[in-house]
Amino acid sequence: MTLFLGFVVYNNSFSQTVIKMKREGGVSIIPCKVNGLSLNFIFDTGASDVSISMAEATFMLKNGYLSKEDIIGSNKYLDAVGNLNVGIIINLKSIEIAGLKLYNVKASIVQNNKAPLLLGQTAIGKLGKIQLDLSLNTITILSGNDSYDFSNNTPHNQQGLNEPQLNSSYIKIGKLEVMNQDLGRMNWYDAFKACENLGNGWRLPTKYELNLLYQKKNEISGFANNYYWSSSEADTNYAWFQNINNGSQNYSIKYSTSYVRAVRAF
Repeated sequence: MTLFLGFVVYNNSFSQTVIKMKREGGVSIIPCKVNGLSLNFIFDTGASDVSISMAEATFMLKNGYLSKEDIIGSNKYLDAVGNLNVGIIINLKSIEIAGLKLYNVKASIVQNNKAPLLLGQTAIGKLGKIQLDLSLNTITILSGNDSYDFSNNTPHNQQGLNEPQLNSSYIKIGKLEVMNQDLGRMNWYDAFKACENLGNGWRLPTKYELNLLYQKKNEISGFANNYYWSSSEADTNYAWFQNINNGSQNYSIKYSTSYVRAVRAF
């Protein structure tokens, strides 16, 4: 399973910055930082502006990546099936693409929690003159003059985890070995990596395995009455979690935080 969206940026002798994007589901994906928040966008030259879903916008407002002052109006647009909708217009103070920062980018909030994130012309136009090579899935920014390699980039864990060692106690539940303590609370990317770093087959549970942990929580012990990540993805930007207190499952943006419990098969 691919964890992190990678792309490569490099110089040629004419100081052109070339970005190699990831191809996924027939579209080109490019990682960006929006007001400091890392998000994966579809590179869409046909979209008039940058577009984010209501789920991302709500998360950004709650966590300080957007403020009420960034909301500047509303507009009408046609969706993919021809329905007329009203979207909220916002100003994004910065979008960073491969180290290149774009400032004061107009964007729309689509009132649909599962709407795709689109990098449209309000951002693309600020890159200056570009060349798009569909066969190589690359963007060449003719004014670029820097060199980057994000193909092996991994997120930095900012939660200050106290990870259990490999000799931490565990219990056997069905065909799983389950750690008796949490790894901490963190975003999904850090959770995936934290479990993997334990070695010896430790990993995040799937959403089905996580439900088994919920059913056996009194035998396992040590759970917080809170949300726990699973390894199961809803789509590129969302993953499934479970409320260990009441058993409900849902999905959330991967940069939100939940608790983490490692498992492994035996």
